[in-house]
This record gives sequence, C-alpha cells and structure tokens, in this order.
Amino acid sequence: MNRSPKLLAAALAAALLPGLAFASSKDDARLMQTRAEAAIAAAERAEADTRAAPSLQDARALLAQGEGSFDDRDYRDAEREFERAAADARLAEARARQARNEQVTDELSAAIEALRTEINRLETEA
Repeated sequence: MNRSPKLLAAALAAALLPGLAFASSKDDARLMQTRAEAAIAAAERAEADTRAAPSLQDARALLAQGEGSFDDRDYRDAEREFERAAADARLAEARARQARNEQVTDELSAAIEALRTEINRLETEA
C-alpha cells in the first residue's frame, strides 16, 4: 500500500520535470530580447539596411512578434522568436559585411588594373 503513493509521486515527477526543463522564464525571454536588439543594432552599423535589407527586415519582424508574445506572457514563444530575430540579424550583418568586402575587392581590382595599364603604357614609351 505504501508503494502506491510513492509510485504515483515518481510517475508525476517524471511527467512534469521534462516540461519544466523546456519552460522559458520571463527573464530568459528578456535576455534573448536584449541579444536580438543588440544583433539588430550591429547589423544596422554594418549597413544592412542597404546591403542586406530582406534579412534585416525579417529580424525586425521577428523582434516585433517576440514583443507581442512577451506582452501576451507567452515567454517560450517570445524567447524563440527573439532567438530567430537575433539569428536573422547576424545573417544580415554577415551579408552586409560580405557585400562591403566584395565592393572593396572590386575597387582594388579596378585600381590594380589601372596601375597595370599605366605601367604597360610607360614601358612601351621607354
């Protein structure tokens, strides 16, 4: 007879504990929101508005969704949306930096080609 309450308590704990491991707290969601906002700010500094606009727009939209979920006290969804917003913002930043690097590479290649042309011209005159 004593086994029954203990068995019931063990079964109940086994059923509830995994769910608690995945539950998000308000603080966890707020921390992820801060990370998402910081990632968006970094993307903006990298000129993602002009060089990777779709990814940055996605990040901003997910941030807004997360804020809505947070306001609805759905902290698990909010944390997930903030996490996705941060990932999209990091992608936007990376794409913006890549675009800038490609532009610089093209400019350097053009300058090198102009120097080669000038060197060839000077060598033929000499």
